[in-house]
Amino acid sequence: MDALLGALAVLGDEGFGVVSLSGGEPFLYRGLRSLVDGVTALGYSVNVVTNATVLTARRLSEVAHHLAFVAVSLDGVRDRHDLIRGRQGAFDDALRGLQLVREAGVPFGLTCCVTADNLVDVPELYGIAVDSGARLLNLRPLALVGRGNDLGDAGLNPADLARLVLVADLLGGDPDSEVGVRVDLAPAGALREQAGAAHALLRDGADMLRLSDLVNPLIVDEQGRLLPFAYGVHPRFAITQGLERVADDVAAWKTNGVARLRDLLERAVDALPDAAEAPVDWFDHLARTSHAGVAVGAPVPR
Repeated sequence: MDALLGALAVLGDEGFGVVSLSGGEPFLYRGLRSLVDGVTALGYSVNVVTNATVLTARRLSEVAHHLAFVAVSLDGVRDRHDLIRGRQGAFDDALRGLQLVREAGVPFGLTCCVTADNLVDVPELYGIAVDSGARLLNLRPLALVGRGNDLGDAGLNPADLARLVLVADLLGGDPDSEVGVRVDLAPAGALREQAGAAHALLRDGADMLRLSDLVNPLIVDEQGRLLPFAYGVHPRFAITQGLERVADDVAAWKTNGVARLRDLLERAVDALPDAAEAPVDWFDHLARTSHAGVAVGAPVPR
């Protein structure tokens, strides 16, 4: 924890101001209270992503006053959620946890990893969000990286992605609803423009900019590496390989690593669908592009 807090102190100076804790399950981490206390003392706003099944009033009360937002994961309607979680009653436990968050007065939303199987459940999840007083329904297409590699059949095809965008637009178009609907997809044409703007920053003189101006979000993976933009990006593009020397490593990356990231963005843009309106999960697309053409066992640049 000390190494992480030390790294976050450096990253605060680099312009980062929000920490999102996910898992695993954050509320199973025995040091969560100390971690949240330390992170907020550094001036960060803290969000938590939880399945809420292990949430208790005591566990929540230890950190609630420091939390800016809690996202509760639901994998679909009751039977489907229980099947995915491998335990009958997991859905009801999640709803009980959701109620605890509401009673604690912490802003919260629902998040769903959308697959080919649970896409049909999205309207009902929106109803749960409305009934529970959630502020947001976040829809995240299954990313086929990491553990998602083993779930290829559950991934969304182009027609599914277009359907998800349509459903999200319809649900989020109710002017009387207080629940926002966000889907982690964007049209390929818009992504080309945004990636072009990011690419322009990753040029000579990048060492004079803050890291948050060059890479945002920043991911801390289970190995303690700082990865640009998305979980699952190949470690050869990591900004650091650990948390022990973050200030030195960030400075070195601004000098020696920016060109690699610029090349990755170029390749990712080149691999976007031709149709400007085609919906794309940019972070999944970027992560998969980062692995393309990298030989197994290739050395990781320092």
